[in-house]
Amino acid sequence: MANNEINAEVVFDGTVGLPSALPGPDFHIPAEFGHLEGINLFHSFNQFNLIKDESATFSGPDSVQNIIGRITSGARSSIDGKLRSTIPQVNLYLFNPDGFIFGPNARLDIGGSLHISTASVLNLGEGGRFDTRDPAQSVFVSAPPVAFGFLDPEPATIEIQKSNLSVAETKTLSLSAGKIDIDQGRLEAVLGRVNLIGVKQAEELKMTAEGPIVEAGAQLGEVVLKNGASIDVGKQNSGKVFIRSGQFVLENKSDITGNTFSEPEGGITIEVDELFLNDAKIDTRTFGTAQGGKIIIQVTGAVLLIDSEVLTTSLAPETEAGKAGDIVLTAQ
Repeated sequence: MANNEINAEVVFDGTVGLPSALPGPDFHIPAEFGHLEGINLFHSFNQFNLIKDESATFSGPDSVQNIIGRITSGARSSIDGKLRSTIPQVNLYLFNPDGFIFGPNARLDIGGSLHISTASVLNLGEGGRFDTRDPAQSVFVSAPPVAFGFLDPEPATIEIQKSNLSVAETKTLSLSAGKIDIDQGRLEAVLGRVNLIGVKQAEELKMTAEGPIVEAGAQLGEVVLKNGASIDVGKQNSGKVFIRSGQFVLENKSDITGNTFSEPEGGITIEVDELFLNDAKIDTRTFGTAQGGKIIIQVTGAVLLIDSEVLTTSLAPETEAGKAGDIVLTAQ
């Protein structure tokens, strides 16, 4: 990612608070520049771009549970710096229907979960709505977010280019877009969740404690991991990976891994229309007494595996070592 391709800037659009451009290279984004509604802090940006060695730091009362930011300019957001928050355990929602690109210097420093989306609207409980295409239709509420709405005919792409994105333990890292393209990047959520949802059009992509739910009849998009890209949700014990898309491609020494030691939680679930694995690995392991995580793969269409592995293993030295996890592959 070349720095001269984008302008480093964080600019408010004036639909929430006053229009203004923040000074860098550490862009401080206080609550006073947004709209505080109970547990939610809303921000609306015209531009949201960071280059190498820059950061965007969100702040506000400790009572805030969700920071919700939309980007309305009609241009893709480029993030090659650090996303931070001084609010403990806060979740960060950023959505831009025109796309995101994360560069090799992108990093996270937030205490809660991260949700990045190219949806055009975010629905909240109690009839809340935060809209990018028609900001005047927004309804601010204190209820938590419940669903992304993909209402544009061609939702944009999220690109991860050599980024190392890691959330705090037990938290969720969630990406949803028309296409998710991870090139040499690494996503990590120890004891937490990584959700990758490729969706082209859907009234609602629901967010639940058990994971995302894509409505019946939704048009699904594409998820690609290539050139050594990886997802890791386990160290001592494993988290969960959930992938839902039309086409899923894992290739060129890319892998999805979940390790566990003493807790039988975690696993990898892939629900897609087409599955292509080429020189790739999907792997869960147990190093202790717990059973390894289950791998569930459900495919409704074509399946192609070339020089690839789908396996669960038990590597514990103890005589009472946990069993390897189950593998469930369903293809129609």
